[in-house]
This record gives sequence, C-alpha cells and structure tokens, in this order.
Amino acid sequence: MTTTADQSPTIARDAALLARWRAGERRALDRLLMHYEPWVQQRVNKAARTASADLRDDVAQEARVALLRSAQHWDPASGVTLMGYAAPAVERACWLAVTVNTADPMVPESVIRNRLPAVSRAARSIRAERPDITEGELVAEVSARLDLRCSLVERLLVIGARAPNVALDEPVTNDGEEAPTRADFLADPLAAEPDDDIYRAQQRRLLRAAIASLPNERDRRLMEARLYRRPHSPPSLRELAPEFGITFQRLGQIEARAIAQVRQAVRGLGGL
Repeated sequence: MTTTADQSPTIARDAALLARWRAGERRALDRLLMHYEPWVQQRVNKAARTASADLRDDVAQEARVALLRSAQHWDPASGVTLMGYAAPAVERACWLAVTVNTADPMVPESVIRNRLPAVSRAARSIRAERPDITEGELVAEVSARLDLRCSLVERLLVIGARAPNVALDEPVTNDGEEAPTRADFLADPLAAEPDDDIYRAQQRRLLRAAIASLPNERDRRLMEARLYRRPHSPPSLRELAPEFGITFQRLGQIEARAIAQVRQAVRGLGGL
C-alpha cells in the first residue's frame, strides 16, 4: 500500500480536503467537488450528449451524488486516486439517469435499480459457461435462475446492453497478483437507498395518474390491462387483441403511442 509520503499530490490534496470535511468544514467538500466538476461534465457529455438541457442537469446531479458517495468510501492509503476509484460509479450513475428518463415505463425505475444488477451478473455468468447460447435460451436461463418473468428479463437485458463497458476486474494499482480491482472499491450507484419504498410508492401513484389522464379510453384500458391486470405475468398483446377487436400488430402500435403519452404525462406530474 502507498504511504502518506508516497502519495501523489492529487491524492494528498483530496485526502486533506476530505479530512477537513469530515471534521465539519463544509467548504472543504465544496472545493473537492469543484476540482472534479470539469471531469463530471465530461462524463455527462459522454452519457447524454443528445439529451435536453433539463435531462443533462439531472444526469450531472446524479454524477455528483455518485462522486460524493464514492468519496465517503475512498481510502487514500490504497494508492488509488479518487477519480479512478469513483469512475465506475459515476459512469454507471450517468447511464442510469439517462436510462430511467428514456426507458419504457413498463420497466419502472425501481425495477431497473433493484433487478438489473442481478440480471446482468447472471447473464455474464451464463455466457461464460455457454458461449454459444442463443438469446432466447439466455433469457429462459436467467429467468429460471432468478425466478423472474421472461418478458422482464428480456427488457432488462436490452437496457443493460446500453450500460457503459466498465472493466471492474481491471487492477488499479501495480501490486501484482494482490492488486485490488475497481470492483473492490466500487460504491454501487444501483444500491437501494433507505427511502426507496417511499419513492416507489410515489412513482406508482404518478404512473396511475398519468394513465388516467390519457384522453383515449382504449389507450387507458390497454395500459391498465398491461400493467395491472396480472402484475407478475402481464397479458401479451396477442392475448389482448380479441378483447379489443383488432390485430395484435395494430394493438402494438396503439401501445407505443400510449407509452409515449404516459411518459410525457409522468414527467409533467413531476416524476421520471
């Protein structure tokens, strides 16, 4: 491990600022975040280069929170810079902020947070064991391992495919075989916070209100059927088509329009 005398100027500066912040000096934290603001903006530009100004602001705030959470767990004696330690968490926080603002409302933000990490880990493990596995077989295998619906696993795998490619097993020091990896230092930005239950309840209320605000009764009926009729096993479009008296292909077009309207309404009500 790196001793205090061997620390780089950057590590020494950040360690001193963190020590002063932990001693109660608020300005020290402000100075630390100010040092890394250009780097945070680079991460935001990479993740949300085509996003609206409002969304970019949201992504930047999530990135700052991830940086702060990482700083709270960072050990200067490890020899790893704060930037190197925080990079995986900040990159994933940026990606998550973009994802939950653009994802299909059929996959709520809470599900992405709580289910996606396990689904991604299971998929990586299965692919390593069976390199020639088909996508359909992969979905079925992950579904069986985690006791999740195949439809949910499929959607989460699509979302996960857009995640930044962060090599968590990459060594971050030059200590040979004993070198710690990024995963050893990662403060998980997907971890649930204590008030997640309150947040999820609020989002459920917003989603119901958004569906109720749809001007077309058929759109409301379709969204309610897909989301609430069988929450753990939603009816398929093919299954619902006879009920609505149209083909399932046409029903899919109607659903796509309704989802776009629901997403806009949820944002208008102050949600994601």
